[in-house]
Amino acid sequence: APHPRVRLLTPLTPHVVFTLWPELGGEGDIDNAPWPVADEQAMVENTTLVVVQVNGNGRVKITVAVDDSQGQVRRRAGTAAVG
Repeated sequence: APHPRVRLLTPLTPHVVFTLWPELGGEGDIDNAPWPVADEQAMVENTTLVVVQVNGNGRVKITVAVDDSQGQVRRRAGTAAVG
């Protein structure tokens, strides 16, 4: 079966997709093909970027897990700022 992104291109470039659909192995009319379903887990961010400033100088960027405690983030920030 063709990649789901081909189906997503249909409203933008129907003339191209109508030609590509059968060549990529799509069966039937692309207008009747189901829309791809989003993967909810793929949209969850597990980390975030934190910018650390020590005494107004020396910014350091660290990546921390979103479920880290404030203490864990402070320890990582202290280690990154010293190192």
